[in-house]
Amino acid sequence: MTLLEVQRRDGRLVRCAWACHHAKTRQCHCCCRGLYHGLGEGTTSFARAVAQHHEWLLLDLGQAEARGELWILAYRPSLSEPLIFRRHGVPRAYQEALLP
Repeated sequence: MTLLEVQRRDGRLVRCAWACHHAKTRQCHCCCRGLYHGLGEGTTSFARAVAQHHEWLLLDLGQAEARGELWILAYRPSLSEPLIFRRHGVPRAYQEALLP
């Protein structure tokens, strides 16, 4: 399950998905900042981590996007909601807010 997909300024596409959630090593190269790394999708630990940290992570990534460091291409507001794809580019004031 993909929770987040961002494109960094250098053009590299980074996802927080299965490879991160089921990782066996400590090293994390995805966009979750290690919050969901190795917890295993479908586990109580994973659900708890998403419930506890996801709003903060989306806010932090939104601020990085505003600084031009990355672009949020897709995000899932919660585990029970579908992946929302956003238009690529710099966010404008009239575009959908990342968080209500």
